[in-house]
Amino acid sequence: MDYIKESEKNMKKFLIIGLIGLTLGLTSYYVKGSFQEEIHSPGLAKTFNNVDEIKSDAALIVRAHIPNNHTLIEVPAKKALYDIKIKEVFKNDTGLDISKNQVITFTEIVAYKNIETGKFTTLLSDKDVNLKSGEYLLFLNTYNEENKTYFTSNSPHYLYQWKGDKTFENIRSDELNDLDLDEVTNK
Repeated sequence: MDYIKESEKNMKKFLIIGLIGLTLGLTSYYVKGSFQEEIHSPGLAKTFNNVDEIKSDAALIVRAHIPNNHTLIEVPAKKALYDIKIKEVFKNDTGLDISKNQVITFTEIVAYKNIETGKFTTLLSDKDVNLKSGEYLLFLNTYNEENKTYFTSNSPHYLYQWKGDKTFENIRSDELNDLDLDEVTNK
């Protein structure tokens, strides 16, 4: 009789442990699937330790007006396109003629698509893409696509919005937070 009670007790323990294991396994599978659906990963982007590094990595440094509207495209990466108006050029190593009042297309990579899974790795949130209209200090590089030159930030961590009194504030991260225009122009 004690043997039967002991057997029943062991069977209940085995059943409870099995249910806990099954629950943990299903929860892990669900959580893993949820996170793989869309991964937010701004950590993949370049970072800089000082103003000289960010300047030397840019082919074009400008003060420009960014409108509050943009176009989103998916080719296969998701990109936000802004038609920006140049206010001032501080550096131009692009080989292109870029001058005050010229309108150029500023492109930001919003997300990369994994070709195998079709899922996106997100670099920029909706808040980061929906920029306030205003003046910005941009550190840009170029790329060509379909016979057109596009300008893109040298890192999504650094987007500087006019704060006033020759100061621009990094609205994307705490890295190199405020920049004085004199630091950028070496005045």
